[in-house]
Amino acid sequence: MPIHIPHLRDKLALLYKSGRHPNITGHASLAAEMGVVTPQITNWLNGNAGMQESSLPDAKLQPFCRLFMLNVEDVLTDDLARFEFLIARPYSGWKRLFERATPYDEKNRFGLALKHRGLAYQPDDDELKGEHFQLGDPFRLEVVGPPGWQVIVLVRDPNTVTCWCPSPYFPDYVFAADGCFSIPGNDKPALSVTEPLGQHWLLTVYTEKPLPPLIYQELYDDLPINREHAINYLEQALNHKDVGQWLALRKAFYVTR
Repeated sequence: MPIHIPHLRDKLALLYKSGRHPNITGHASLAAEMGVVTPQITNWLNGNAGMQESSLPDAKLQPFCRLFMLNVEDVLTDDLARFEFLIARPYSGWKRLFERATPYDEKNRFGLALKHRGLAYQPDDDELKGEHFQLGDPFRLEVVGPPGWQVIVLVRDPNTVTCWCPSPYFPDYVFAADGCFSIPGNDKPALSVTEPLGQHWLLTVYTEKPLPPLIYQELYDDLPINREHAINYLEQALNHKDVGQWLALRKAFYVTR
């Protein structure tokens, strides 16, 4: 069923110009990303081939929103000036997710703890100061949560955001019956702290139900732009009831010489 998108032609022109998706600069690249042929974009705009003018097929609305990191309400707005304002804002999925996260402390029923310096846990002085790691320190990340829940572990260093779990190296992101696991596993050697120096953040996202598979795939992509896109998508996905309950925790640490 076609869904009417007010000012679709103008909205597409604004989106192409905005660079909100760096690979989409016109109808041809939009069609490629959405898995259709270019003439179908024209059909959506002009109302050909059984489509209404200025509309998207129902099945294409969510993928369209995801590509441009927009909510459905943003796309359906009849206020073109508001839409232009929305897409002009700097968009950082990490910042929005970070702001929704709860600072970790010992009272949380979920937990995460970096164990280092001989793997003996040293508690934080406070969230902003955080724990200090020296280059070469061995460490593990211990994560605790409800059995059967999913967890994503993100790490932001002074330069970029990376995903520690899930990844090809740490695939066990579902809590077993005991509600805990270690990165790396206890049967594997501890990791060593490496550069960059400065403040880092651990951010864990717990969800009762699995997230869309594309999020897990893109979070450990080699390209930072794809990881940022996945974090944007992750932050939006938490707004939907199909992930069930969720919680995000944040925790600071420093890397020093």
